[in-house]
Amino acid sequence: MKRLRSPALLATASLAEALVPFFVGVLVARIGGPEALGRLAIAMALLLVAVTASELGQNVVLTRRVASGDPRARAGLGASLTLKAGATLALVPAIAWAWPADEPAWGILAAAAQLGLSSANISATAALRGRGRFGQVALASLAGAAVGLLGLTFVRSGQLSVALGVLAAAQSAKASVAFGWLPRDERPLWPRASDLRALVAETLPFAGIVVLGVAYLKADVLLLASMTGAAEAGRYAAAARLLEALKLLPTSLGGALFPDLAAGRWDDLRRSLVATAALGAVVMLAASLAGEPALAAVFGPAFAASVAPLRILAACFALGSLSGLLVLALYARHDESGALRALTLALGIKLAANLGLAPTFGATGVAWASLLSEAVLFASYLRRLAQPAVGRVQPFAEWASAGGPSS
Repeated sequence: MKRLRSPALLATASLAEALVPFFVGVLVARIGGPEALGRLAIAMALLLVAVTASELGQNVVLTRRVASGDPRARAGLGASLTLKAGATLALVPAIAWAWPADEPAWGILAAAAQLGLSSANISATAALRGRGRFGQVALASLAGAAVGLLGLTFVRSGQLSVALGVLAAAQSAKASVAFGWLPRDERPLWPRASDLRALVAETLPFAGIVVLGVAYLKADVLLLASMTGAAEAGRYAAAARLLEALKLLPTSLGGALFPDLAAGRWDDLRRSLVATAALGAVVMLAASLAGEPALAAVFGPAFAASVAPLRILAACFALGSLSGLLVLALYARHDESGALRALTLALGIKLAANLGLAPTFGATGVAWASLLSEAVLFASYLRRLAQPAVGRVQPFAEWASAGGPSS
C-alpha cells in the first residue's frame, strides 16, 4: 500500500488541517462559554456551505482526471480556480448581509479570505493527490497549521472576527506551499471558455451530492440553533468537535485509496473497510468510558453535559467512516447518481427526525437523528454497490464475493 505510507502522510495533513480550527474552538469555548462556541459553530457551518457553493465536487473531478492521466488536467485546474474566484466574489455581499452587527467590519474580509483560500486549496491538493504527492499535501497542511497555531499563541480572543482572521492566515500559508509544490508542467493553465464548460459539465453530477452532503453534515447545528438557541448548539458542537479530529484517520485512508479506485485498482478496499470498522469500535468504547472527563478537560466544566450526545455521535462516527469509503467506490464506478439518491433519502430522514426530536430533547435528540440517518445512508450505499456496475470497474458484489480482484 503505499499501504501505510500514503494514508499516514494524508493523516498528517488532515491532523495539521484540523488542529487550528479545533484549538480556535477550544479557545473560544473557554473564553466565551457555550454561547460563543455556538456562534462560532454557526459561522463555520455557513462558511462551509459557502465553500461548497464554490467547490461543488471539483476536487473529485480533478483528482480523477490527474490519476487517470487525462490530458485536460491542467486546464481543469485553471478552470477550477477561475470559477472559484468568481464564486467567492459573488458570495461577499451575502457574507456582509449576514455579518453580526456587534462584530468589526474587517471580519467580513477575513471571512471572505477564509472562503476563497480554502476553496482554492482544495483544488491544489486534489491535483497533488491525483499524482500521489501525499508528502507535499502534508507539508502544505503543516505550514498552514504552524501559522495558525502561531497566531493563536499571540492572539487570545473569543471574538468571531479574530478567529476567522487566524483561520484565513493559516489557509494563506497552506496555499503558498501547495501551489509552490506543483511541478511546472502540472501548474494550472489559463482556461478557455471550452475548459470552463467542460469542467462544469463533468462536475455537474457532483453538485447535487456536495450541496446535499453539506446540508447533511451541518443541518443539525443550524436547526438546533434555530430551535433551541446558540448555547445548546454550542454544547452539541463541543461533542462534535471532539470527534472531528478523529475523522481525519478514515478521511486520510479514503484520500489515499481513491486515486487507486479511480484507476481501477480495488485491491485495498476490503482491508480499508476492516481497519475503519475497528477504529469505529475503539472510538465508541472510548466515548463511553472517558467522554465526560475529556469534554470537561478540553472545553471546560460547562461542557461535561455534552457526554450524552457524544456517545451517540461516536456511533455516527463509526457508520459515517465506513460510508465515506463506500461512496468513494461509487465515485470510482462513475455512479454519482446512486450516491445522490442515497444521500437525498438520508437527508430527508435526518431533517424530519431533527424537527421531531430537537425541540424536546435538544442536543441529544439531534444526535439520535444523526445516528438514524447514518444507518440509512450506510445501508443505501451497500445496496447500491451490490448492484452490477456500468463501465470499466468490476461489480462490487463480484469483487466482494471473490475477496478482491485477482489482478
